[in-house]
Formats: sequence, C-alpha cells, structure tokens
Amino acid sequence: MHLALQSPPEMMLDSARYLEERGELEKATTLYHKAGNAGKALELCFAHDLFEPLAGIVKSVADDEDADPKLVAKCAAYFLDNGRYDDAARLLVKGGDHARGLELIVEHDVKIDEELAEALTPPKGADPKDGGISEEARKALLMKIAAVCKNQGSYHLACKKYTQAGDKMKAMKALLKSGDTEKICFFAGVSRQREIYVMTANYLQTLRWHGDPELTKHIVQFYTKARAVESLSGFYESVAQIEIDEYRDYDKAADALRDAAKHLAKSKADGHDAMMRSLEARTELVETFVRARTLLAAGDVAEATRLCERMIADPRARDESEVTIRVGDVYAMMVEHWYQAKDLKRCRELVAELRERAGLAAEPYLEATMLAEIDGETGARGGGGRRVRGGRTRRRRPRRRRRGTCTAPTTTPTGSFTWTRRFTRTTTGRERGARRSTARRGMRETRARSGRRLVRVIRS
Repeated sequence: MHLALQSPPEMMLDSARYLEERGELEKATTLYHKAGNAGKALELCFAHDLFEPLAGIVKSVADDEDADPKLVAKCAAYFLDNGRYDDAARLLVKGGDHARGLELIVEHDVKIDEELAEALTPPKGADPKDGGISEEARKALLMKIAAVCKNQGSYHLACKKYTQAGDKMKAMKALLKSGDTEKICFFAGVSRQREIYVMTANYLQTLRWHGDPELTKHIVQFYTKARAVESLSGFYESVAQIEIDEYRDYDKAADALRDAAKHLAKSKADGHDAMMRSLEARTELVETFVRARTLLAAGDVAEATRLCERMIADPRARDESEVTIRVGDVYAMMVEHWYQAKDLKRCRELVAELRERAGLAAEPYLEATMLAEIDGETGARGGGGRRVRGGRTRRRRPRRRRRGTCTAPTTTPTGSFTWTRRFTRTTTGRERGARRSTARRGMRETRARSGRRLVRVIRS
C-alpha cells in the first residue's frame, strides 16, 4: 500500500481495482481518491458505508473550488439522506443551489456563520446568461438570508446582508437589537439618513446617558443632523427633569428648558404654539424658584415668601406629566432658611403644612438631622415632657446619663470624613443620636456634591 501511494496515477488505479476485487475496500477507496477518481471512491463509500474515508473525500471536495458540481450534489444528497443537514446545506450552496441550501437551513434550523453567509451570497453583477441571477433575485435572496440571521440572533450578520440588499432601515433595526452602541453610532454616521439618525438618538436615550458625556453629545448631534427639533427639545426637557429630580439643581434645569424652547421655536409642527406656551410657562415657574432662592440668600424674605406661596398655589407645580418644579422643594427651601435663622416655630408650621396641605412626606426633601430636630420640638418623634395614661398626667422620668467619649467629624483634604477624639463629658442618648445623624448628613452632602460635579461636566 505504501508503494502504491507513491506510484503514478495509472498504477494507483490498477492497484485500487486489484484491492477492490480482493475486498479491501477502504484501501481501494483511498487509492481511487488519490488517483483523482473521486467519483469512484464516493461510490464505494456510499455502497459500503465507509464513513472514515468518506469524511476525507467530502472535505477535499468541499475545499476544491473546481470540484465537479455533480459530485458535490451527490455528496449533499448522501448527507441529506443521513440527517447531516449542516453538511448537506453547505455542499448545496457550494454546488450553486443557493435557494435549496437556504431552504434546508430554514427547515432544519442550521446555524449561519460568516463563512456560510458569504457562500450563500450570489456574486454581484453576474449575467443570468452565464449562470448568474438577476439583481432583483439577488436582493430577494439577500433579504431572506438577513431575515434568517436575524431570527437566529446573528444581528451583525443580518445588518450586513440587509445593507448589501440596500435596505438600511432594516439593517439599523437589526443592529439595534445587538446593543452594540459603538457600531450603532458608526453605522448611523455613515448611513446619512434622517430616519436612522432619529432611531439612533432614541436608542441612546434608553441608556444611562446622563452619566456619560459622550452619549449625551451623540444624542444632540444625531437629533441636530436629522433636524428633529421637537425630539431635541424633548431631550433637553429630560435633562431638566433629571436636574430637578436627581440633583435639585434648578439653575441647570432652567438652562436646559431655555435650550428646549430655543429648538422648539424652529418647529413647524401642528400644535407648535400650544407646546411653546406650555414650555415657556414651565420655564418661568422654574426661573421663579431660582429667583426666590436668590432673594432668600439676599435677605428679602418677604418677596421670596410671596413667590413661594405663588408657586405652591400654582396647579402646574403638581402636574407630574411635564417638567416642572416640585412643591416639596419649595417647602424645603423655606424650611432650610428658617432653620438657619433658628426659627424652629416657623419650621414646624411649614413642615406641618407640607404634610397636611400638600400631602407629601418631609423625608425626601429635608435632611434627617434637621427634620429630627424639628420633629423633636413638635413631639412628632415622641418628644415632650408629659404623657397621658389612664386619664392621669404623668411626668416622664428623665433619661439616665452615661459617661462616654464624644467625638466629632472632621473633613480630610480629599473630602471624606474621619472621626477624631475631641473631649470627654456626660452625654445623653439624644445628643449621641444627633451627632450620628450629623455624620450621615455630611457623607450624603459629599456624595451629592460629587453628583452635581458630574452633571456640570455633562452640561459643559
């Protein structure tokens, strides 16, 4: 056998026939294949189920660009009869029967990879007279390939085939399903279609854009390129809403609303005037909040109080469907002013009005330490010197004092809080609780400042 493999093709064929007559079929098959008679080798493999040499023969046929189409079809039929649909589909495609190969792929859910997708793609510009297909038939086949890839979850391949077929909208929809933000932005940039710009900007808004300056820039750029002034205005309103809800920064919110109004003014859509009036009114309300806070800082308490009462009474302040101020923030601004002025009586009145008139909880709007002190003065946290039990008035027993070490928070150069020993004296449980609340408040303020710095970076 070793000498036969090294002999000329004619001698190989003679040796193969001799071995076939003696029943040594595997050796005969190998020699037939080596001598170039792959058809005879396949006949022996099919007739006697010689799977081991068959694998090598089929691989060589599949890799041979000039393989006989009839031989390829014969291999495909054999694999199809034996349930090896993946190999059958690949051989059918190689033999030029793209339609039958794709049908087999769909019917038996054969996974399409990059190599198979390219093999399925007919050459562009081939003349039907020379065995090619028309441009319309080629596009139809590419659309089918793309649809199969999309159903299989191969979104990048689907995008590529839809693009080759000339349907960029479907290509972008497939790419959006992949969630590959970098490729989505790149494809939108080279597509130069208004609808794709809008689709991309809408997708980017579903991500955490408010923590990513690059995403924010892309959103503005795509809406601007698409000239979608209504969508761009709506995006700036979203920015304003986050500034109010997350950071309580009404100055940034007012800037964002003014940008929204600037872009909305270019709109020619139906109902533009009504939208513009609504946006201007809400912008004025936010600017009123900023002006009231400025007046409080300047000491004009009477005018600031008048503006706050006007904002609280304004029904737009309770409209949660649109960007506007939060009533709780108005109350919190006044409470913080009177708390700094040491007027706890006025603070108690405002907190009670916030809870009863506005029907809001005070905790989301006021610092815990401040609220604990105000509620302690009103007895809302169990404070007070007397209890009524069983119809008799009893004086509460004073708390037992304990000796302990009192510490106080200090700020390091990095802004974090550490504890240092200051002095030793007798402290009550309430004092210790207040100091712990002060420390927690300091840490929250540090985190809030970090958040506000991030938003300023995004806005800049």
